[in-house]
Amino acid sequence: MILLLLQKLKSNEGSVTLLWSPSLVIIFFMILAFAMEILRIQTIFSHIERAADAAVVSACTMQTPDVYNGAIEGSAISRYPDGEADWEEYITTDIVMNLTADTLGLQSGRGGYYRIENNRELYRIVDMEVEFENIEGDVLNFETVVDVSVPIYFGNEIIPPLERSMIVKSSYMLKF
Repeated sequence: MILLLLQKLKSNEGSVTLLWSPSLVIIFFMILAFAMEILRIQTIFSHIERAADAAVVSACTMQTPDVYNGAIEGSAISRYPDGEADWEEYITTDIVMNLTADTLGLQSGRGGYYRIENNRELYRIVDMEVEFENIEGDVLNFETVVDVSVPIYFGNEIIPPLERSMIVKSSYMLKF
């Protein structure tokens, strides 16, 4: 479409071509900059989603010895006296947030956890909430709500940030 428009402009003689050509080039670069910013934001959200999921699974793996007490003999395992393991007590938002921050290389402060690259803030995790959903057989299901703020840069200026809540669903299969 752009090539067709450029051919039409090329065929016309006079000053109209001189007026339209710079405008089309500027519009093209603005669209390209917008597309690159969208790709950057999608990549950030994807990294945060994968890190939060991995943090929940890692927290479950780390806390398994605390949840299950007793020794394993053959295929039998000693659980809590009431027969139910208390995962909610051991898998907390703080543990998952710290694991996510370690995975992503985030710094603490400024109203959350943030990442800086080339003296510019890339994104900030403003809040995180981990909720234990249920046990389906030997599978634990967790829902993590992550509030993210991503500054949008246009040229060398910052425009209002994109703020989004992400829901990350994680599952952990019990080993025993």
